[in-house]
Amino acid sequence: MYRFMMEHKNEVTVKENKDGVEKVKKGGYAFLMESSSIDYITQRNCDLTRIGNLLDDKGYGIAMKKNSPYRNMLTTAVLKLQESGRITELQDKWWKQERGGGACVSKGPSGNPSSLNLENVGGVFLVLVVGVLIACFITLLEMMLHVFHISIREKAVFRECMFDSEYSGHYSRLRPMNLTIDVN
Repeated sequence: MYRFMMEHKNEVTVKENKDGVEKVKKGGYAFLMESSSIDYITQRNCDLTRIGNLLDDKGYGIAMKKNSPYRNMLTTAVLKLQESGRITELQDKWWKQERGGGACVSKGPSGNPSSLNLENVGGVFLVLVVGVLIACFITLLEMMLHVFHISIREKAVFRECMFDSEYSGHYSRLRPMNLTIDVN
């Protein structure tokens, strides 16, 4: 992938985010960019969606002169805003409500995955139930085959072996089969 990117550098790279968004809209192009910008743009362009989770998790910072007297005040204020949930409220306001945000919310199904319900996962449960039934059948068959071999080895009636194995788990009470044939 790296080699391809280097060989086609002029075709696959863009100078600005808006150029990348335009290439995505034309099709056949995926664009990596900062998550806040993606969220902002996808709230306003219903043809676009963000795929996957964050590649990296970084916060924002406020740059100021070294040993600034405002440093502690700003740090405390930002922490209070974050703990109270106000930063999330402001982000929702400016990303999802103001200046065209939220344009895609009420227009039917979005590109986001739907929640799982029985219709979505019913096939999985069907395969699971069929697999369990087959496993039970094979187990029963193996048990019967095992009892059959024991009945031959102990020279006992198969039904008696089945009954004995049901209640005790071993075959100590078996009586040998009486194989006398009356010819009269």
